[in-house]
Amino acid sequence: MPFPRGKGYHPYRGKSYHRGFGRNNFQYRQTKREEYHSSDSSPTDNQPSTSRSHDRCDDYKPKDEDDMKLYLSDRKPSPEPPEFQIRINAFPFNIDHAPKEVHTYELIFVMSQKLKKEKEPANHKLRTNAKLFSAEDIGLGWFDAEEEGQVYHGTDMSCGPMDVVRRQRRKALLFQLFRHLINQSKEYFPGSKYVYAYDGQRILYSPEVLKMDEGMFMAQLTDLPESVTQLLGPSDQENTEINAYIRKAEDVIDLHDFGTEARPIHGIEGFLETLTWQHAFEGFEEHIVYGTRYFALNAGKKLKHCTGFKSIVGFEKRIELLPDYTCSNILLERSLRPVMRMTPKFDLFFDNSTAISLDDFAVLFFRVEVDDLSATLQKKENLQKLNQVFKNAVVRTIHRDDGRQDTFMIDHLDERNPFEITLKEEDEETVADYLYGVYGYKVDRNDRLPCVARKFKNEFAYYPLRTLVLLPNQKVASKFLPEDMRKSYQEACQNLPSDALNNIFTAMSQLNLSRASEDYNNDEKVIHVNNKYMENFKITLESNQLIQMPAQRICEPRIAYRESTHLAQDGAWDYEKAAVFIDAVIKVRRIGLVNTCEDVGEDDLGEFISKLIGWLRNKTIDLKLTPEDIFWWPDAWNEFKAGKSKKEMLATAEKIIETSEVKLMFVICSGSADDEIHDIWKLAEVTNELVKVNKKDFVTTQCITPATLSNVLVKSTYQDEILTSIIMKMNLKLGGTNYVLSKSPSNNEISQISIR
Repeated sequence: MPFPRGKGYHPYRGKSYHRGFGRNNFQYRQTKREEYHSSDSSPTDNQPSTSRSHDRCDDYKPKDEDDMKLYLSDRKPSPEPPEFQIRINAFPFNIDHAPKEVHTYELIFVMSQKLKKEKEPANHKLRTNAKLFSAEDIGLGWFDAEEEGQVYHGTDMSCGPMDVVRRQRRKALLFQLFRHLINQSKEYFPGSKYVYAYDGQRILYSPEVLKMDEGMFMAQLTDLPESVTQLLGPSDQENTEINAYIRKAEDVIDLHDFGTEARPIHGIEGFLETLTWQHAFEGFEEHIVYGTRYFALNAGKKLKHCTGFKSIVGFEKRIELLPDYTCSNILLERSLRPVMRMTPKFDLFFDNSTAISLDDFAVLFFRVEVDDLSATLQKKENLQKLNQVFKNAVVRTIHRDDGRQDTFMIDHLDERNPFEITLKEEDEETVADYLYGVYGYKVDRNDRLPCVARKFKNEFAYYPLRTLVLLPNQKVASKFLPEDMRKSYQEACQNLPSDALNNIFTAMSQLNLSRASEDYNNDEKVIHVNNKYMENFKITLESNQLIQMPAQRICEPRIAYRESTHLAQDGAWDYEKAAVFIDAVIKVRRIGLVNTCEDVGEDDLGEFISKLIGWLRNKTIDLKLTPEDIFWWPDAWNEFKAGKSKKEMLATAEKIIETSEVKLMFVICSGSADDEIHDIWKLAEVTNELVKVNKKDFVTTQCITPATLSNVLVKSTYQDEILTSIIMKMNLKLGGTNYVLSKSPSNNEISQISIR
């Protein structure tokens, strides 16, 4: 395959540029002397002084390094910065009255179903979260039943698909099963249901040792309440029994000793994490919990220009052990205490509280009449936009007549309708024919809406748009959204610092986390609520007492930029857009550019390279590049298109690196979540023949997305920042250094940063 080289690159037309990055021997040609004096007014109330004066700069020029040392030592020492208290985003727990110990148990719920024997797959793999039980102990897997032709299939109910919708539904089901277990087995759980904490997966916490023979027991759950059955599918309730298995773990959590900074004792974090989630677990219809993140459904904010979506303010909750900063003796190791960090977060959700059909959602999204939806989706740009919206959304079928509806994640939308897609190439049976023949579902002959594709065992299954419903209360995969929707979402998710604390107080009130201690009852800003779980463990959260820690305000550093030295003003480090670098180890005498995106034009690529080199030239870094010094392949997408295998694309990338004679290769690739070209080029960096023979012949690649390219070409306030970021990454990859923090000659000197 011929590889293009130097195709008469038009933007330069014989212009010459200096080779290399920067100068080898960087020296100060002139150093201006500045002195920093604190104001006469001393800080009060333990707060730092913000007043200062600046003496004028003289024309003193140190001749050598020793002279520079004398110059620096001649400066008047800066005053020691005062110590003061700052608040951090963490709330302490009050565990003074909590029980001495908390005992841990493993709780596994197993669903056993009686099925026909042919249902057993040949390559079945057991999945379980159990650590203390073996699969045989709790009946996981396939077992012959008493009736001929029947088998039992046991599954761990805490395992399943990991998408956020089904994971939350699974946790809600397990929590309701746990509640039912407590009510049914009072001999093992004599206390109130609020005395125990369950993480909705496998760990149970109890303040007392449960009365169990040999440290374990098994109970079959009967007479399941509606709170459980409404979360079980119809097929899961036929010929099914649910058993609970509990075994005591060796871990016992000491609630009054957490160790020291040097020797922390972990364990309480998981317990407090579970305890503070209990209120949300019992009310999943009002709360959404995704890992460590929490969202209240009633806190949604609709997007201005996009129908069908809402942004919800939530927070990320983490339990940590922090040192006791009230300890004044620095010679002693500070003890640790548990705190809860609350960090406000925003996410975008579909705005449907109940399941809604995909075609109805599309009508709302495009704001069209039902009869006009088909014509709307005939336009490729509209279909592409809806495809980006539905990417990774979780849906459920409604066409099956056997009660076993499927739930899955959308892969993409196919522009063909149910009458145009055949199941097999040699077969004329369409998707519409299959649905009618197997399930008796008749697709309207006038239905020309696209189909939804589901990836299943490296193949695709197709469903008409009208046979699927969008499940409620789920996040949108915002990384796939069109650019205009992402901007609207970001505008809706602005979180002002002034609102952050109020958002946290609101979230703690919604979670019913704790009641502030009696000392704070007069504070009107705190909403006092009762959390029965925490009350039973005699634990409270000081919900209006942020952790305080000592801090010092460090004097602003001097920033040395080329010929002058400046003092940062008001704490802001002004680089004057002056990113001039220390020489890169690898000299640039040729650069390469390979374009793998068909929608990026050759003129755009030329303008990008021109702006890149022009930016460097404005910073006194001239690259003497002629058209022959640029490896140029603007239409390489044919070698990296979807039909090519990974092996073929890797071989092409390696060949380009081996023959281009460059040290830096720019690669234009889509950068989408499913784009593999970025990874292929990164792999080619270390698998090509040049680097195998000599590691010094390493060619580095820098991938740039069309969106970044567009931001560079279009005049905007961010253009210079984006170019700066590209150049700085480029310099680092070539072995250069962007910033240098030089140590002060003495403790009293202001730190100095050199940007070269």
